[in-house]
Amino acid sequence: MSDTVSSSAQDASELAQDIKEALDNYTSYNFLSIGKYNAACGSAVHDSFKGGIREALRAWKDLIDSDASAIKKAAASVDGLDARIARGLMGVGG
Repeated sequence: MSDTVSSSAQDASELAQDIKEALDNYTSYNFLSIGKYNAACGSAVHDSFKGGIREALRAWKDLIDSDASAIKKAAASVDGLDARIARGLMGVGG
């Protein structure tokens, strides 16, 4: 068991970036319209969902971007607090 308190703003930043990149890959999906290729029954309904799904993914991306930013800010704050506590209690730290 360690007798030190530690946090890593760098690890949190990397995690936030990983989350954003994974979501960027997911939300960059290109929805195709099938109605222009095939007027089969249901193709218009299929195509009508495209805009709603795209908007939902955009909103989800905005939320994840906001969360990623909050993760980085929180980690930086905790990182600084850890260093101040270490200096105050143990005389060590950055």
